[in-house]
Amino acid sequence: MGLLYSRPQDSLEIGAPILRNPFTDITAGIGQHDYGPCLPFQLRLLDCMEAYGGVQGKQKCKLLYEDFTECAIKWKQVSI
Repeated sequence: MGLLYSRPQDSLEIGAPILRNPFTDITAGIGQHDYGPCLPFQLRLLDCMEAYGGVQGKQKCKLLYEDFTECAIKWKQVSI
């Protein structure tokens, strides 16, 4: 079975599949902000997380994550 492979140990994130296969790859984009004004923020965040992985990415990509959540949720603008 060449299609099934397990995830690496450093990617033990919530929402990451235990076993990856073509079905999990196809459905991975469900729930993403693939449109609208937040797309550039999301792409920068995903590039950073892909580069550093799940563990180091939480620390190194923190500012990008805050920018993306501000665009998507607008919690700073609402709290003024």
